[in-house]
Amino acid sequence: MPNLAHPNLLNIAPYKPGQSKISGMEKVIKLSSNESPFGMPESAQKAAQAALTKAHRYPDPSASRLRETIAKRYRLNADQIVCGAGSDELLMLLAEGFATTGDEIICTKHGFSMYPICAHRVGATPVIVDEKALKADPVAIINAISKRTKLIYLANPNNPTGTYLSHDEIGQLLAAIPPEVLFVLDEAYAEYAENGLVADYESHLQLVEKHPNLVVTRTYSKIYGMGGMRLGWCYGSPMIVDALHRLRGPFNVSSVTQAAGIAAMEDMDFYNMSRAHNQEFLRFLGQKITEKGYKITPAIANFVLFDCETEAMMEKADRTLQESGIIIRRVDSYHLPTHLRVTVGSEEECILFANNLPEKND
Repeated sequence: MPNLAHPNLLNIAPYKPGQSKISGMEKVIKLSSNESPFGMPESAQKAAQAALTKAHRYPDPSASRLRETIAKRYRLNADQIVCGAGSDELLMLLAEGFATTGDEIICTKHGFSMYPICAHRVGATPVIVDEKALKADPVAIINAISKRTKLIYLANPNNPTGTYLSHDEIGQLLAAIPPEVLFVLDEAYAEYAENGLVADYESHLQLVEKHPNLVVTRTYSKIYGMGGMRLGWCYGSPMIVDALHRLRGPFNVSSVTQAAGIAAMEDMDFYNMSRAHNQEFLRFLGQKITEKGYKITPAIANFVLFDCETEAMMEKADRTLQESGIIIRRVDSYHLPTHLRVTVGSEEECILFANNLPEKND
């Protein structure tokens, strides 16, 4: 039978999620996917359960109450918010709406692996820009812009490195990116970093009004523990929002997910508890990993990236942890063959990881 798939699909390297199982072990500690150790807020679980009683009805196609709740929280215009089945769907739709065969989409060397997938999906060429010390380089990004550039994807904070660009560095990019190039700022981990974790980081949602070619994406999969519910949102200019509404499915966010999303966004106690826990154990993990002889990359998200220096030592560390039932993330697919990434888990999980991580060989 002939291959009926579009040729673009042959260029896509399928996304590799974090490992979740160890052969022969029923119970494992999963610290490989940057998931919340607390699960979904209880308030969101109750809202989802209540919404199940009306799940035979189609959901609100515009997710109006959810958008209004997000807008109230962040002081935004609800009409400029689009909700999706995770921010992944929105990242894909942005590529579909603004790039096509022959165009170029810029992303950085150690950026989120979905960005090249988005480019290949629409037949565009991903232009991979080098970083400096595992951090995006604004000058290199600007220098990579050509007449064929249609989109720039940038995660801030970045996954899997945890590094970030400051407010001034983002401003440098916004000043240099041509108005016809869409700048997609992926803030999946912003909740962990905003509001003063570090002095020079801030969300850039408020800059959308001044920069019509900027769109900021967010997700519920991280701090709100709703990865399995698939919910994300973005904020952009009316032109961008109009394009996304034309592209997305009419009922792309279920009624159960919308109800959970409203409750989670309003649950500031859960949000503040999650942030405080993450800050404490992000420091804890960094300290313990350093004490074992590894070099960490200072991070402001909910994970720590560390360098084993050799592939053999990386293999040993990963194998030793798995023998203890602990799964962390290999990041060789992100051009980091000697590094490992560990998620901030519960207090017990973080302590077990620290106790079982082997000393780095000299």
